[in-house]
Amino acid sequence: MTANINPYRSLEEKDFSKMNIKNGFVIVKALMQDDLTDLSIVLKENSNYSMALCHEIVTMGEGCFGEEPETKRPKLGTKVMVVGNCLDAVADGRFSFVNSEDVYCWW
Repeated sequence: MTANINPYRSLEEKDFSKMNIKNGFVIVKALMQDDLTDLSIVLKENSNYSMALCHEIVTMGEGCFGEEPETKRPKLGTKVMVVGNCLDAVADGRFSFVNSEDVYCWW
């Protein structure tokens, strides 16, 4: 099956999940206050994706989190915190490509 991605519209989560991601890289989605209702932390209301403090893993390449035991590695959908100046925003800033080494905690 061929992955169809339309380059003439905004990219969505389903588009990133079809991509071949370079080894060691993770694609994350910025989470806003409305997305965090299941968390016990409270974040200041914010509508700017570049100011998001928490992200969610959308997809990842091979070799991510290699030193962590398999049971401790984050999975797709895991919420993470990333070193802020390493976020490389795409698609209006909602999604970012990051090196897995720049993800410093997850839950």
